[in-house]
Amino acid sequence: MTKIHRPVIYEIGGVVAENPETKTFYLNTPLEAEPGQFIMVWLPGRGEKPMSLSGVGEKPAFTVRSVGPFTKALHKLRPGDKVGIRGPYGRGFTVRGRKTVLVGGGTGMAPLLPLAQKLVHKGSEIRVIQGAPTKDRLIFVEKLRRLSRDNHIILTEDGSYGQQGVPTEILEKDLGEEEYDQVYTCGPEAMMLEVYRITKKFGVPLQASLERYMRCAVGLCGHCCLDPTGWLVCRDGPVFNQEQLSRIKDFGLTSRDPTGRVVPIPD
Repeated sequence: MTKIHRPVIYEIGGVVAENPETKTFYLNTPLEAEPGQFIMVWLPGRGEKPMSLSGVGEKPAFTVRSVGPFTKALHKLRPGDKVGIRGPYGRGFTVRGRKTVLVGGGTGMAPLLPLAQKLVHKGSEIRVIQGAPTKDRLIFVEKLRRLSRDNHIILTEDGSYGQQGVPTEILEKDLGEEEYDQVYTCGPEAMMLEVYRITKKFGVPLQASLERYMRCAVGLCGHCCLDPTGWLVCRDGPVFNQEQLSRIKDFGLTSRDPTGRVVPIPD
């Protein structure tokens, strides 16, 4: 077994509460990775889970919403505490285009933040369309506003912040009025399926970051298999382009639970 498949101990250098349910954990040691890649975070006695990187390079970070026993345990950690890290793994986003749109929802904004930073560094003009159920589920609002130079639209389903609605409504309007070189998306898969349909309608290239249950992160367990291609999210993704997405028949429809049983993806 190679070194990359064994947890390396990292010290937590900082913890930032992004909203009442979500925290970002900054690591004290640099971690070279591409935006869109992920790591496996290990807690002794709790196991390990995959986490998207919300920071790469000199300031690596991962952002976690507290939803279950593992993430609740993570949320108790403080600066100076230690975690085990495996990775980075997977294929990240390919940076391309001079005029791009980033469409995200909830904690799906996590991998889009370092992507936005890299796009801006490469000279791309970015537009950010960000959604969440409520104001209390938004993250990185000010950072994304600065990176996009205020070309940043926020929507909440209940209207508690920004416009009331969902990101795909704005995306369809934008693509009908202006030309863009590339769309990137991460968030609820039902939303990303609609992003796929819209970008296909207007002929704009798309890259989407998918999420599936996974245990090994190295292509052995098969839990993150995509039907009928046999592609593994951990190895062949998590980022897939438009042509690849067209071949994934369960995209936006079904996934596998920890037992391997096929289950519907929530709307």
